[in-house]
Amino acid sequence: MNIVDALNINICNREVISIVGAGGKTSTMYRIAWELKKKKKRVLITTTTAIYCPPSYIYDDLFISNKIEELCKKSNDVLDSSITVIGSYIINNKLKGINKNWINILYDKFDYIIVEADGAKRKPIKAPASYEPVIPSLTTKVIGCIGLDCIGSYINDKYVHRADIFSKVVNQRLDSTINYDTIRHLINSKDGLFKECGNINNKIVLFNKAYTDNLLQEARIASEIILQENKSISKVIIGNVQNNNPILIVME
Repeated sequence: MNIVDALNINICNREVISIVGAGGKTSTMYRIAWELKKKKKRVLITTTTAIYCPPSYIYDDLFISNKIEELCKKSNDVLDSSITVIGSYIINNKLKGINKNWINILYDKFDYIIVEADGAKRKPIKAPASYEPVIPSLTTKVIGCIGLDCIGSYINDKYVHRADIFSKVVNQRLDSTINYDTIRHLINSKDGLFKECGNINNKIVLFNKAYTDNLLQEARIASEIILQENKSISKVIIGNVQNNNPILIVME
């Protein structure tokens, strides 16, 4: 199944999709944008924090400015079936994001806006800092991403972004083992995966990197429990976002 169908993205209405967590946020953003471009939509991908500058094959237009007026003017000319990347500046191959309130101004220029709303330094799992995530007010869906390659690893800086904060959020000691109970605590905590997302009705967990049948089935069982105990979660999707068939299981 493709991601647009799994997320039930309405191809007739504008949406702002924010992505938080770790373990494949950027790849997820690229995949959603590509699928929507194939449906002849004008897609904006951006960040409210910072990401590695997307490779040129990802996008059709790259607009860089720290002035919203200039970004709006450039955005007037984007074509259907296109992906646009917007940032305020680039330094050391990092794209610095835009003010979250600029999303409101850019909203009418695009059919869909996809926002990477926090950072993870390429770790499979994380807990947000006090200033994260940075969620635009027009967000219609928030995707909480977790890399299943975290299972069996340890709560330390090698495997977890902000391990000290993470250990407090999930109520485990540093260097203890990450399991599905750890993930449940991360999802359910007010300071965890969906921190600052309480006013968004459509919260979706993405279990990414389901590389083996064993991981897939374990994630399915964990998802059943998560959906039973946390009614604020709309659905859980499981798969590998870089695969041709990225979503293997949808649970709701």
